[in-house]
Amino acid sequence: MRGWQLHYETISKLQEDLLALRKRFPTHGLCLGGDLNQSRDGYVWPWGRQWYGTRQGRELLTTCLSQADMICVTEQDFTSTGKLKNKSTIDHLCLTRSWASRLLHVDVWEAELLGAEPISDHNGVYLNLG
Repeated sequence: MRGWQLHYETISKLQEDLLALRKRFPTHGLCLGGDLNQSRDGYVWPWGRQWYGTRQGRELLTTCLSQADMICVTEQDFTSTGKLKNKSTIDHLCLTRSWASRLLHVDVWEAELLGAEPISDHNGVYLNLG
């Protein structure tokens, strides 16, 4: 369980950093992107848990983002829409609510689709703002 404890501590540190940025730049939009080590699409496997991460980790990150006036904009179930073949994404994009209101499009791609050799074991994710 030490690995997940470290994850929770990292989310706490992220929260401190985001709140400091929001205090220093209150009128600026922010985009946070990367491997957040958790699926957030709500898909639950037959054995009763989401694909990756823990409930506590998802709750901590949701609170962290909320306190910084941010939301995760990549929580869609891209597998059920056919955009991903076999696994949820753990790489996410999070925006301040002011920028999220300008969101035009969020999409994903699978590494295998880019060529014979995958460039990563993670799905790619991108967005367009208007």
